[in-house]
Amino acid sequence: MTLGSGQVFRWKSRGAKRFCGVLGRSVFFLQQNLLLLHAQADLPADELRLRVQYFLRSGEDWPGLWKSVDVDPRIHAALSATRGLRILKQDPWESLASFIASSNNNIVRIEGMIDRLCRAFGAAIPHRGEIHFAFPRPESLSQLHPDALRRIGFGYRAPYLVEAARQVDSGEIPLQAIARMPYAQARETLLKVEGVGDKVVDCVLLFGFGHFEAFPVDVWVSRIMRKLYFRNRKVPDRKVRTFARRHFGPRCGLAQQALFHAARCELLEPNLPGVHGASMDG
Repeated sequence: MTLGSGQVFRWKSRGAKRFCGVLGRSVFFLQQNLLLLHAQADLPADELRLRVQYFLRSGEDWPGLWKSVDVDPRIHAALSATRGLRILKQDPWESLASFIASSNNNIVRIEGMIDRLCRAFGAAIPHRGEIHFAFPRPESLSQLHPDALRRIGFGYRAPYLVEAARQVDSGEIPLQAIARMPYAQARETLLKVEGVGDKVVDCVLLFGFGHFEAFPVDVWVSRIMRKLYFRNRKVPDRKVRTFARRHFGPRCGLAQQALFHAARCELLEPNLPGVHGASMDG
């Protein structure tokens, strides 16, 4: 559920709850068997364990985190439908570049674009008879002409990604410093990246920097929030974000991910209170 929830775009199913993905320059295989997670990579056992624990945020008190946003029957239904979902801890640059590609796009298309980007400009990683690819670093992409990205399907997003790579590579956008900033300051800094708007910046802050107070609003989240909390009225995304932070609290990003995945996968009952009938006025 977590690897297919729109947070990451490079993990591919290999059947039987087994997934393959690349973290840094290493190929990982993850497979869930009831309460056990089996992880494989060509790394020493201790390093393998630490890398997977970091990526999956295994040290977090997930029951406590989810409980902190379980504030009404509507979000409770979404949390119950997505039990086991986690927020991953991703590489900030990969997250930024991926969500620039996500603008006005769907998950399947984003996955294809990111796969072509890595194949074209990422370092090759041979692994047991297969060739995988690392995510291209900003210093590589910053040297490209946007046409190189247009040729692999990035369209109008191509110059935005090249410019973002240049800003990161030059230090104009200091990702390491942003990781230490409070949410509001980090948001203001990342919005200086051309092509990064309100939805993209909150995705990057939530999934790339671990700012749980970020509440990205895309078409799915806007639709389900209107149904559940705004009597199906059309309201601006800004009002949805403001309401979410007030209603769900400082970890509202957890509620966002549960609502996003539940709405996209049609996991909520149609007669859930707020969809038809009484709802909370935002």
